[in-house]
Amino acid sequence: MPRNPHKSRCQIPGCRSWAMRGDVHCRAHRDAEIGRRGGGAPTGNLNAIKTGAGAHPLGQSAIDRLAYQLVRDPDSLPDLLAGLARDLRSRTHDLGKTLIALSATLRYLVPSVATVHLVAEIDALLLQVPPEKRPKLQAFLWKQALHLSPEQRLTMLRAASAKIMEAREKSSTGKTTSGT
Repeated sequence: MPRNPHKSRCQIPGCRSWAMRGDVHCRAHRDAEIGRRGGGAPTGNLNAIKTGAGAHPLGQSAIDRLAYQLVRDPDSLPDLLAGLARDLRSRTHDLGKTLIALSATLRYLVPSVATVHLVAEIDALLLQVPPEKRPKLQAFLWKQALHLSPEQRLTMLRAASAKIMEAREKSSTGKTTSGT
């Protein structure tokens, strides 16, 4: 136990160094746990965009919000892109940087839209399945979703949905014929 009650050890298992003042990590582990401690442009600053490689002009939460909006209302794409271009243009004040930032945003937006669309289709499919079979099917779909591309996932999901609908129609026609 340290003599000073305000001193503490680093929270990384196996590390015996003292934690920095006001932190739970030592100097060696602060970057690994919480990311870079300084330097570089602040989040959202587009001044350093030159090639678009690795540029992420919006945060991931903004990308996710845009993806949800596009899945809910696909017709809003032109308005959404126009608003995004205006926002980026006001932040960069340069047409070239604006186009690079817009292409970088689209590079992150497309997979996010595919993921949100997949989740929406899985939820719709699960609503068609009897409640007792939902957990097993959901576990199978998510396990398969990890190993496939978004296009393959949607194809697999649509095939499974078609099989479920066929089975449902057969069971409903079987019930009506046996009852008459």
